[in-house]
Amino acid sequence: MGLGASPDGHSLIAGQRGAWNVFSLETQAAKPVPGLEGTERPCAWAADSQHIFTQAINPTGLTLSKLDLNSGKHELWQILKPKDQLGLRPMIFPVGITPDGRWMTFAYGNQLGQLYRSDNLK
Repeated sequence: MGLGASPDGHSLIAGQRGAWNVFSLETQAAKPVPGLEGTERPCAWAADSQHIFTQAINPTGLTLSKLDLNSGKHELWQILKPKDQLGLRPMIFPVGITPDGRWMTFAYGNQLGQLYRSDNLK
């Protein structure tokens, strides 16, 4: 799984053996995505092809950052926190973000249950 071709058509990002790599479509060379932390994963290209949007799961939703592919520098971009926090399941699905950052789509789920009490069980 990974990102499709960059907006300039020169690179793509893919997961390989537990690591995320930037692949050059011209030279077929691969290099690790700099600066990815822990469970953070790439989710979309930025319009300039020099940055990507990343997502990291947090207890109340997702943290979205913009990552510079040259320096590995992070910039906090958005924090997604669904209004309905009751029974919130981890937001594991990739966020869709347009390259200009104006629009995004995301999904989340809640798991609710019922607890029954009985005083007559033996």
